[in-house]
Amino acid sequence: MTGRPVQHAVVIGGGIAGLLAARTLAEQVSHVTLVERDVDLAAGPRPGAPQGQHVHALLKAGERHLERLFPGLVAELEARGSTRVRFARDIRWFHHGVWAVEGPADLTVQLQSRPLLEDVIRRRVLACPSVEHQPDTTALQPVLDPTGQRVVGLEVRTAGGAVRHLATDLVVDASGRGSRLPTWLAQAGYAPPAEERVAMDLRYASRVYRRAAHGLGQARVLMVSPTAPAETRGGTITPIEDDAWLVTLFGYVGDHPPADADGFLAFARSLSVPDLYDAISTAEPLSDVQRYHFPYARWRHYERLRRLPAGLLAVGDAVCSFDPVFGQGMTVGTFGAHVLAEFVRRDRRAQDTPAYFRALARRLTVPWLLASSEDLRYPATVGRRLFWLGWLQAYAGHVFALTGNDPRAYGVFLGAMHLLDGPAIMAHPTLVRGVLARLLARRATPVAPH
Repeated sequence: MTGRPVQHAVVIGGGIAGLLAARTLAEQVSHVTLVERDVDLAAGPRPGAPQGQHVHALLKAGERHLERLFPGLVAELEARGSTRVRFARDIRWFHHGVWAVEGPADLTVQLQSRPLLEDVIRRRVLACPSVEHQPDTTALQPVLDPTGQRVVGLEVRTAGGAVRHLATDLVVDASGRGSRLPTWLAQAGYAPPAEERVAMDLRYASRVYRRAAHGLGQARVLMVSPTAPAETRGGTITPIEDDAWLVTLFGYVGDHPPADADGFLAFARSLSVPDLYDAISTAEPLSDVQRYHFPYARWRHYERLRRLPAGLLAVGDAVCSFDPVFGQGMTVGTFGAHVLAEFVRRDRRAQDTPAYFRALARRLTVPWLLASSEDLRYPATVGRRLFWLGWLQAYAGHVFALTGNDPRAYGVFLGAMHLLDGPAIMAHPTLVRGVLARLLARRATPVAPH
């Protein structure tokens, strides 16, 4: 089996990361089996995605990856109720104590519920002739060859309770934060990966409202972000399908929004600006309040392991899960699908598993740094603080301030935020000049005597 290219791949998990993995593999292998625990839902939140009822952002880099995988996807989303907005024109964003200035109009994003996006992707993936779907099926453990060096199958439990052996050349774990891959590796005699955590104790509370005609003025989206460490609360209003708003409130380090209607409104009223509360205080609720707890971000460092079974890979939250406030998860999932496609194209037998995880880690480093450095502004957040963290946070704070009055700086910043540019973009001359000007102005300001 090790002497021929991969013919059959099994993907564990029917979320977006699993769907994208199945889609990319379908171009290169003869048969792909998509195994997921959830039943075959046509639409609506999946039990396997407890965060599905809350706001989800698809960053511009992720949208471009999806459109390449599924030509016409954006048009299909719009036909089913998705809203296209100009990020720096149609979104009012209060962050780090300033309202973002109106910026370039060319950066647009699609806004819709997570279930709608997932349903459109799922239909496209399951329409691939080489993809076989097995819902209501639980992955039990990979099966290795007698040498213990290569995957040759996957044991699963079907809906009726029967245990089956799926013969395969490649297993891709896309089962999310609950991934059992470290346990499987340990049981097979391999070292589990080191795990890095940033524990910020975040909780969401979300509610659907009917869109109010003039609730946001000329804007179509409202975002209120806390200024850490002084503030711990934030919230968003985003348009979704069926002429509705999805309103999500969030709180860090134990400062959590309540689950009852009155508490939800009181929490909204307590934000640093009144705009979100004013918009929903008279709007018609269409759902109860739903909550979701995210205790910590986590990166399992498989790329540091030198010895791994051939043909056993992982993508998405099974490897790295980010603070969802920053909206990076789905977009980074598209990066993982791209890395997976490139790996199988170069290594037709999927032999060099460590090389795959090293390539994936290179795509994870920047979004992890962007999110974790902000989470670590809270003293109560538990995580590794490197010696240069304070300098990075101070520089980023000046960049955030620039977005309140410098449209060019805001445009550069959005390129980094939407993961369109590499980390060097934060040293863009527009940002460096603006930060230096702020520092010089601060030094030139006389200090009033006591």
